Amino acid sequence: MASQLLQTYSSLGRSGKGDNNKKGIGWRALPFLALAQFMVVLDGTIVNLALPRLQMEMGISDSTRAWVVTAYALVFGAFLLLGGRISDFWGRKRTFITASAGFAVAS
Repeated sequence: MASQLLQTYSSLGRSGKGDNNKKGIGWRALPFLALAQFMVVLDGTIVNLALPRLQMEMGISDSTRAWVVTAYALVFGAFLLLGGRISDFWGRKRTFITASAGFAVAS
């Protein structure tokens, strides 16, 4: 069964769509995906750098500071799920461009 799936996949080409008319689209998309990943890492770094000052100014404990990080991660994950669902309706490219622009404006 697994060998049949592998043969079927390999006969479809790298994109999994039969005829691969858009050769090299992955390489053209790579800089945009790398930029999006950089924005995510940068945002996470900014949150972690702001935490000590937030803790000092608001007078929160270390355990509460850990909850801030947890809440940030949960909200981020929820938005990833929501973005995946929206991309099912709108399409991946349009969702990616809209979400990247919104993320950049919000940051």
